[in-house]
Amino acid sequence: MLENIPQSIAGFMITGLFIWRFLPVAVRLGLVDKPGGHKTHQGAIPVIGGLGMFIGILGTVILLNLPLAQIGPMLLAGLLVLIVGMLDDRFFLSFHIRFVTQIVAALILVLGDRAILTDLGHLTSESTAFLGDWAIPLTVFAVVGVINAVNMSDGLDGLAGSLSVVTLTSIAILLSIKGTSNSYFIIPLIFIAVLSAFLMFNLRTPWLSKAKIFMGNGGSMLLGILIAWLMIKLSQGEMRSFDPVVALWIFAIPLFDTVTIMLRRLLNGKSPFSPDQEHLHHLFLSLGFSVGQSVAWVIGIATSFAIIGILSAQYAATEHVMFYAFLSVFAAYFLAMEKSWKIIATQNARKPYITGGADNSVINPLKREKYKD
Repeated sequence: MLENIPQSIAGFMITGLFIWRFLPVAVRLGLVDKPGGHKTHQGAIPVIGGLGMFIGILGTVILLNLPLAQIGPMLLAGLLVLIVGMLDDRFFLSFHIRFVTQIVAALILVLGDRAILTDLGHLTSESTAFLGDWAIPLTVFAVVGVINAVNMSDGLDGLAGSLSVVTLTSIAILLSIKGTSNSYFIIPLIFIAVLSAFLMFNLRTPWLSKAKIFMGNGGSMLLGILIAWLMIKLSQGEMRSFDPVVALWIFAIPLFDTVTIMLRRLLNGKSPFSPDQEHLHHLFLSLGFSVGQSVAWVIGIATSFAIIGILSAQYAATEHVMFYAFLSVFAAYFLAMEKSWKIIATQNARKPYITGGADNSVINPLKREKYKD
């Protein structure tokens, strides 16, 4: 695994150089995201993160002469969602167009690469849960679910990218633990390198007060399809390096947050796809944390869950026990989110707060302070 790290650095260099050189071009072409609606950032921000990441991945694949037969379908599916996502960033396409695109991309992985969920491991008992005729439909459902989970996590500077790094790093560690020599070892490292270059322009740090670029819907859908592909390929068949339940743990926070937010919308009589500001990261903002602090808290929680998944793989924990533990943690997460937002709603009713303003700031309903999203 370690010998592949220098090779993967090519992805970092290619992505970083492309973004740096393409920034002014993106502004001239109008490839920018403007504030409005539920978007509270300041100014027009170039939306080229997804394009930069794809260029970095493709350039590294060509440079290292990686077998296209192995990763060609993934690249094709990624290119498809990237193009449609970038068009959506520019022209605000219908959700139905994005949804159909995601299904087609999932089918490319299924038919072109045989990336199929054939079983779910020992989720509920010692017997393997084979999917049989449901394998392809559930694979498509899983891929579309992961894509949208990553997309929904893209709410703060650096959040979706950092969450993806947690999942991809976990996959790389799991491959190392497995110790099986296969050509997939370098792929998560390439993705991590490419994401690291993107985060240099997107993650808030002492040297970067706000994001210079966004990944956009194109970038988040690209990341989603890449993560879904890796988790399926490496949890099934001959390439199996970890059990399906481990994949749930290393992707826990995007999954928890997406399922929770959609269930809460349905319970409140809303469309599960209607935008709002009740994600986990919004909760931290409402508690008075800054954007950077909120991202750090979410990443810390995600990392904790990922470590549980990694340790369960390393010490061969019983799969169905880990699955029931996962469901228990999700139930606790859902109830905690439900209770927290009810408390905040009560506080809002007692102490009305001001939103908007010239600086797009919001006064914290609990601490009566300002934060900038």
